[in-house]
Amino acid sequence: MTIEEAIAWIHGRLKFGSRPGLDRVEALLELLEHPEKKMPVIHIAGTNGKGSTVSYLQSMIQETGLTVGTFTSPYIESFNERIAKNGQPIADAELIALVEKIQPLVAKLDQDEALAGITEFEVLTAMTFVYFLE
Repeated sequence: MTIEEAIAWIHGRLKFGSRPGLDRVEALLELLEHPEKKMPVIHIAGTNGKGSTVSYLQSMIQETGLTVGTFTSPYIESFNERIAKNGQPIADAELIALVEKIQPLVAKLDQDEALAGITEFEVLTAMTFVYFLE
């Protein structure tokens, strides 16, 4: 798989889900053995200032010697910027490996009418948790 194919698969998922709720992403995270529950997370939300807040926290936390993962949107120059560790975007090979790991799980969920149609954002969220944990 090439990086272009991996990104095309991600973008090929629905942009926005038509059903409210977390059932789909929770099912995917269950198949991945809940990586989101195995690490500390700071979730920054709101209307304005999220980018600045992420930058400030990243700098402060990295100064302590810890690794900081960020999952942001949108990207400026390359898709890989959305997922980064210590400010370094995910490498093409790592992104491809994540897509190859997630694809069969998503295909399995798509066979279940109640869980079918996991969105691009849900896929990226699950991939990000796996990447940060590994």
